Amino acid sequence: MNSVKKELSYLYLIQISNFIIPLIIFPYMTHILGVSGMGKIGFAQTLYFLFAFFIDFGFNLSSAKNISLNLENKKLVDQIYSNIQVFKTIIFSIVLIIIIFIMSIFNFTNLDKQIILIACICSFGSVLIPNFLFNGLSRNSTLAIISFITRILLLIPVFLYVKGIDDILVAILCIIGNNIITGFLVQLYLLKFKYTNFKFSYLNFGICKNEIREAFDNYSASFFTLGFTYLIPLVVKYSLGDYALGIYTMVDKLIAIFRQLYIPVIQSFFSKACIAYKNDLNLYLSYIKQICLIFIFLGMSALIGNILIGKEILSLIFGNIEDLSKYLSLAIITQIIISIAIILVNFYIIPSERSYILKRVYFIAFLFFIPIVYLCQKYFNLDGIYYSMQIIEFFITLFFVLYLYFNRSDFKVLKNNGDKEGL
Repeated sequence: MNSVKKELSYLYLIQISNFIIPLIIFPYMTHILGVSGMGKIGFAQTLYFLFAFFIDFGFNLSSAKNISLNLENKKLVDQIYSNIQVFKTIIFSIVLIIIIFIMSIFNFTNLDKQIILIACICSFGSVLIPNFLFNGLSRNSTLAIISFITRILLLIPVFLYVKGIDDILVAILCIIGNNIITGFLVQLYLLKFKYTNFKFSYLNFGICKNEIREAFDNYSASFFTLGFTYLIPLVVKYSLGDYALGIYTMVDKLIAIFRQLYIPVIQSFFSKACIAYKNDLNLYLSYIKQICLIFIFLGMSALIGNILIGKEILSLIFGNIEDLSKYLSLAIITQIIISIAIILVNFYIIPSERSYILKRVYFIAFLFFIPIVYLCQKYFNLDGIYYSMQIIEFFITLFFVLYLYFNRSDFKVLKNNGDKEGL
């Protein structure tokens, strides 16, 4: 328990520090680039996250679990790491080739081509940064510190060189380019402290196949969430225009600050909860209660705070941008709903090795989301985008709650197994 509290404390210290960066940089960029310019920033980040999603391939949870359960077997940890890194490099190469081919046959503007290429190259940071390894080793605070340092350093060129809309590419490089720098620093860190070793001799088809198979359930499930996550900015851009995308991007940046508050909780408890689920039901339930209380406090504090003083604070930071506080409240409500699903997926579905149901749930949700977002956007404009996300996330979360209810007998089995082991 002390190790969890220590890791959680370090991660929250970094996350609180990370709040300062967006609050400094995005108001400045909004004034310099304008709302439509922020739409371009959002377009670049959407592409980056999309490319990174394909490269990560769901390893961040499944392989983190496998590493956490085999910490005493360093050779196996090294084998898992080596095989995954090679596979992720192959995916990046395929993505880069496809993007170059697409740009050669479609009539993009020069600026769009540059943005797409920058986003794709920067996504190599997903190869260099093995989140699954740090998550499995419960050393996410180390990764967070390195990332924080690079983000601070890249603030300097933003204020020095971003002076107008013509400097949009510099702004994009400073925002998403930190992942490449962080990745190289992380690799140097791993090389120096030898938490793991990459060796070509460790490449093993059986291990690689096993990791891919386990990750694929998470990956395929997440793939169907693209429609109501990473692709939403593209829907906003091509249905409502750059200005609406700028508003959406600004709200997304603000909600990302709020969303970061959940990350240390997940990172600190994930590996411990996976182990406790198998070995100690009482400890596992204790973890879940702590997580629920933290999530409830975070969600309600953010929503009530925005309702009471959000409009005044946002006007002070960003200027008088109409309805920004209203859209932020809608986004916070969506995140509160999602937070319930986060608990159920990360701390029940995955530890119980039922990830295979996720792809089915998200596939059905995606099919329903297409007509819902079309109708909501048509009749309610940007408000409709948020309404559609709330509707679909509510039904996804409701399914997970019902699934847990109808499988509550799992905990009786775990308790009985724990009692037998105690004897």
